[in-house]
Amino acid sequence: MDKLSSSLLARAATATTCPPDDPEDVRARQLYAFIPTVIIMTLSVATYLLRLYCRRITGQKFWWDDWLMGLGVFFSLEPAICELLLVSNGLGHHICNLSPDTAKRFAVVRSCPQKKKVLFQLIIGK
Repeated sequence: MDKLSSSLLARAATATTCPPDDPEDVRARQLYAFIPTVIIMTLSVATYLLRLYCRRITGQKFWWDDWLMGLGVFFSLEPAICELLLVSNGLGHHICNLSPDTAKRFAVVRSCPQKKKVLFQLIIGK
């Protein structure tokens, strides 16, 4: 090979290599996902529990709206749980810096909300 070809190959090789992760940047990205998720999850569960507590204190019966709200809280926890699983499986890191097993787990967890959406669309017929 001539000198020009070898320098082009070297430049192409360095262009495709993955930059190292900055630990502070990774931690900031993880906290950016983790903190709002935990806050929203905590607030939604707390408001539902407060509603149930107030119903019990005032002597009102649990009715269909309470059961539907509980079902809604249950289904709203799924994206939050997926987000927390993403943080523990490489969220914030560049994908090429993850091990193949971690990258595979990340892809599976990342696709959880989309699978639920497709299943829901199949059920309601849209």
